Amino acid sequence: MNFKICILFFIALASPASSIEDDEEVTLKLLTSYNVDYNSAIKDEYSRIIVEDRTDEISVKIGILATYFRVFKKLVAWGVEENGFEHLYPSPEYDFDINIGSECKKGLEICLDTIISNISEIQPWILQDNIDLDELAMKKIIDDQRLGMEISASQILCYLTNSRIKAFEHIPYCSYRIQPPGTKLFTWTGKTFSKHNLIDEFVGKSFECATESFCPDPCCSGIPSVVRSSSKYAPLCKMNSCQKASTCIVKHFENDDLSKLRLNQFNVNCGCEEPGTIYRPDIGRCVHHNPCTKQSLCRDFGQECVNTASGYKCVCQLGYFRNGSNSCAPLKFSAPVYHGFALSEEMDEL
Repeated sequence: MNFKICILFFIALASPASSIEDDEEVTLKLLTSYNVDYNSAIKDEYSRIIVEDRTDEISVKIGILATYFRVFKKLVAWGVEENGFEHLYPSPEYDFDINIGSECKKGLEICLDTIISNISEIQPWILQDNIDLDELAMKKIIDDQRLGMEISASQILCYLTNSRIKAFEHIPYCSYRIQPPGTKLFTWTGKTFSKHNLIDEFVGKSFECATESFCPDPCCSGIPSVVRSSSKYAPLCKMNSCQKASTCIVKHFENDDLSKLRLNQFNVNCGCEEPGTIYRPDIGRCVHHNPCTKQSLCRDFGQECVNTASGYKCVCQLGYFRNGSNSCAPLKFSAPVYHGFALSEEMDEL
């Protein structure tokens, strides 16, 4: 009897750990699945939305979420120092919201509707009209009640932005944000909009608004060096180790893995000002670069690439010369006339 009790006790202890491992495995499998044929499915869906002439409807949904997350990630507090996640996601990371993740796997429109529905349950103002977007009001209505859900949603939307889903290229309401003190406050239009306002709200470069709204900025762009080196910002800006901080770059096509985004495993690059140099992330500095390793350079007939101090130069290969049309042509040699062996008088006598 005691032996049975021991076995049952052992099973009871083992079950929670097994359940945790199963949850982690399910989450990892779900995150990884976003990188398998998901982008093409979303692009196909958006092509149908274009044919159905519903792009404005989708843009408004993304614009509402973008406005929310621009303000939310700046103001919401997490951790001991109560920092926002403008520059890095909270670490250690919050549990990934399986419901949001699973619904977003079904398609773009379902994803947007699910996120808006979840957020509007705790933040009903996002679907209300005539709300003043001032910092004090936002701090009152944004809390961390469901921070895990909101961060998961932000990460998925950042992933879609970095994957260059066309719907995120130009979105409305980009001018709605926390305004500096003393400036005119914006009045949020909620779900009410007109085509005229929608077009006027397309501001910034391609995907710029969506990137700012949904993705962290590990380069800490636009932050003065004195602020970046402060005790509050230093841990958040640690990924910008460039010799010149302003050259820090986060390329979208190198940061489109959802599982890596969640862990703040960003691919950060540093631009180099000197010609003929390239940034080496392994040593953290700019080094001389041989552009001739690119197979696309100097591909014209008879050419070859030569590395120079400031870049590269296309020169003609051995046996070719640059003609009047600035292309490489083969050298032509006239054949010598052959008369046989030369004979001498001495040889005639033999």
